Parts: sequence; structure tokens; C-alpha cells
Amino acid sequence: MMQSTEINTPKKFKKYISLNVLLKNLFDIPIKGIENSSIGTDKGEVPFSIFKKNIEEQGIWGYVDRKTNVVCFWMNDTVTFEMLLTFIAHETGHLNGRVYKDVLKEEKKACMYDSVTSFAYTKALELYNEKSN
Repeated sequence: MMQSTEINTPKKFKKYISLNVLLKNLFDIPIKGIENSSIGTDKGEVPFSIFKKNIEEQGIWGYVDRKTNVVCFWMNDTVTFEMLLTFIAHETGHLNGRVYKDVLKEEKKACMYDSVTSFAYTKALELYNEKSN
């Protein structure tokens, strides 16, 4: 018999009206103040303009405020249900297990959550639709 394990889930999701407002909240400075700077990411240092452009292209982005256990996020109208689902799984992944100081390790851990969720969603739809035939 499998043991039940609890997962830590976000207490709340706070949706921001724009990416600029979300980023201003995260960095606690006006966007104009960081436009010419670099941002440390899982891919190393990237110019802020590239960082922001990548977020705009993917259509959804956010972070977990570990002090309040709140997921702060922004998304546009192009986001699909599956994208939102995997985003939620990814951010929940950050709240579970060991917290890695190494950004790459921490992102890989969270990515496992969104990968499993995406697979389960896709497979469940496929199997559910097969039962109808």
C-alpha cells in the first residue's frame, strides 16, 4: 500500500495586470531603472530586455514569494489551459522538497513537477477520449 505524502501548495495566487507591474514588484524598483541591466537566470546572466522579451513570448511567468507562500504571476490571452496547469505545477514544485541554492538545480526540480503534470494531462485526455470510442 502506498503511503500518502502531503505536498506544500501555494496559499494564494496573485495575478498582476501587466508584466511590468509584476517585475516592478519582484525587483522592487521601477522597470526603467533595470532596463539596461542583466538578470541572473538558469541560463546565466542575460540582458533584462532579452529576459523580458522571453517572458512576453511564452505568455506566462511568475514566482513564489516564499515569505507569504503566494504565487505572483502574469499571463496573457495566448496561454492555454495546459500551459497554466504546468505553470501551477512548476511553482508548486518550488515549494516542495529541498530548496537548492543553485538556481539550475532548483529549476530542474520544479521542471520535474511541470513535466509530470503535462504528461499526466496529455495521457489522461488521450485515455479519456479512447473510452468514448
